[in-house]
Amino acid sequence: ILYATFWVNLLSSAVFAFMAYKSGGLRITGNGVRRLARYGLPHDGGRLAMSSLGSFDRLFLARAVSAHEIGHYAIATKLALATALFVQPLALWWFPKRLAVLDQADGITRNANVWAMGFVILMIGASTTALTMPLFVRVGLPPAYSGALTFLPLLIMASLMNELVSLSSAGAFKRESGYEVLAVNS
Repeated sequence: ILYATFWVNLLSSAVFAFMAYKSGGLRITGNGVRRLARYGLPHDGGRLAMSSLGSFDRLFLARAVSAHEIGHYAIATKLALATALFVQPLALWWFPKRLAVLDQADGITRNANVWAMGFVILMIGASTTALTMPLFVRVGLPPAYSGALTFLPLLIMASLMNELVSLSSAGAFKRESGYEVLAVNS
């Protein structure tokens, strides 16, 4: 899967580079390279840091635990994602406008207020998920799935942290460098 994904990404990059070249050419300038180094590379590092909250962790688990335990872990991961569902309506409404709001006179205050609202929603979501998912697993799933409950609290925390990073990163994207994005995501 990793090799296939690598080749698909490489091919996609080549296609997009060719399309950019055909539409207006490609120029490499010292200023462009400096901007890329100051903003783009740290930003990509931040995205790599965030990938650890995806399925990247299973690559490390595969050598350390049994397939049965990875199955329980995968189930718990899916159940813990319910935490993120609580904040998604707010995120879909707020994220497209949060950077523009920062430029307004009261932008920092408005961002802070929405952040606080998102934080409360996340806490409610994490608490609700932590309280209801064990019941769901015991009542709604076969008994063999109950091993997923071992992993559930930490994965709920990881889901909560992932969403909290998304809520907290607005100001970092307004900077001249990507190091703030890297710091928040890491």
